[in-house]
Order: sequence, then structure tokens, then C-alpha cells
Amino acid sequence: MDSAKEKHKMHKNDVDFTRIFDDEQLISVLNFNNMIPIDDKFITKIDLKPNVKDSRSQANYKKIVHKRN
Repeated sequence: MDSAKEKHKMHKNDVDFTRIFDDEQLISVLNFNNMIPIDDKFITKIDLKPNVKDSRSQANYKKIVHKRN
């Protein structure tokens, strides 16, 4: 993941590159060529459903994620 730069505005989504938008504004990019594989044991599943037990920061993060999807 990288912050959006002027050069990314002209790039098209492809197998190894994806642009991320928020309300039609380019906010970030994913360049899959720069990623490295990791073993599944290092992956932690995150429950993104709102929960009354969430801290304020958890609730805010979940709102942002849902807004972007």
C-alpha cells in the first residue's frame, strides 16, 4: 500500500496494481508486486462487525472500513 501520487492518476487497475478511491478521490494504491507472501499462522482475522464492546478507536476504524467498502 502506498499513498496516492500524481503519477498514479493515470495508471489503470491491473493484475498487479489497484487504485483505492474515497468518494471518487484517489486516496491510495496497492502494488501487489511489492508484497511478500507470509505463512497463514501470521494472519489474524479481524471482526469488522460493530460491537457494543468495541473501544472508541475500534468503532471508528470499523466505520471507516465500512465506508470505504
